[in-house]
Amino acid sequence: MKEKAYRIISITSLLIIIILALMIFLFSSQDAKKSSDTSGKITNFVISIVYKDFDSLSDSEKLSIRSKTEYFVRKSAHFLEFFTLSFFLMIHVFSLLEYKRKKNLFGFLIVIPLGVIYAIFDEYHQFFVDGRGPMAKDVLIDSAGVLTGALIAFILLLIIKNSIIKKNNRKQEEI
Repeated sequence: MKEKAYRIISITSLLIIIILALMIFLFSSQDAKKSSDTSGKITNFVISIVYKDFDSLSDSEKLSIRSKTEYFVRKSAHFLEFFTLSFFLMIHVFSLLEYKRKKNLFGFLIVIPLGVIYAIFDEYHQFFVDGRGPMAKDVLIDSAGVLTGALIAFILLLIIKNSIIKKNNRKQEEI
């Protein structure tokens, strides 16, 4: 039963990782206009929620708000993409290490470098996309997402693992 659960978690998380990596690659493949249009739609949505009186503002205030909000949206997207990728990568690696009874902390030695390498690759890839280019700042934001996602997944997985161990120990004591 335990082996089957690890296999299901491992396969499911691997499929999610592949989908996320492809999504990141496709977003990075968008030319500057398409990328700007995509983030512009999200920016407009955020502005409509946060700034109820946006239409009554002066043009210079609107431009300033739009510029700051779009910057926030674009950088948040970088962070969240890599946060999610490393979160599921940590789940995948954790399930493999648990199955093989290896030290779980070893997962960080796998997940963090893989996530950062993919972030570097992602930015390098943008060098070849019309109107886009690599930015060191984006690699840092992506890397922060990688570290945060892996850390949160690791903590949650340890909490789940420890609660299962405690539950099993209580069952053993009852017998």
